[in-house]
This record gives sequence, C-alpha cells and structure tokens, in this order.
Amino acid sequence: MTWQPELDELRRREELARQMGGPERVARQHAAGELTVRERVERLNAVRSPFRTAERFSVEEIVDPRDTRPLLCDWAARAHELVALDAGHGPVARGTRP
Repeated sequence: MTWQPELDELRRREELARQMGGPERVARQHAAGELTVRERVERLNAVRSPFRTAERFSVEEIVDPRDTRPLLCDWAARAHELVALDAGHGPVARGTRP
C-alpha cells in the first residue's frame, strides 16, 4: 500500500491554505474592506516595537531609557490611536459569525 495519494492531497491542501483560499476569496475579503490574516499579522509586526532595529541586532542593553522613553511614549500613543481606529472594523462591527 502506498501513501502517495494521501500525501498529494495533503500538499494540495497546504498550497490552498498558503493561497488563503485562492485569489477569489482574497479579492472578496478585500472588497468587503477586510484584511487577510497574513496582512493583519504583517501590520501588527510592523508596529510591534519602536525599537525593533535595535532588538534585531540584540543591542537593547546599550539603549539609554532616558533617551528612548519619549519615543516609546509617542509610539504607545500612536499605536493606541491605530487600534482605536481599527476597532470599528472588527468582529463586533460585522456581527457574530457562525
């Protein structure tokens, strides 16, 4: 007995998942004013930290908090504004899903 048909089906499903249901479904999501999961994750990662460049190179310990605190406070305020703007487009605004 060979598992090849099952493996082929698994690969087909994985590719479909990578395509997020295909271009038609992505277009439908965009037409409804929604972002795909990958786009949402990308946006969250983009604003994850104002110091991501320093973190990428593991130099957090040389960043002086006296210099960076105002930047962090500005970033937190802006991130809060963005979240508040997006709140109207979340699941509550669309209603419950089955």
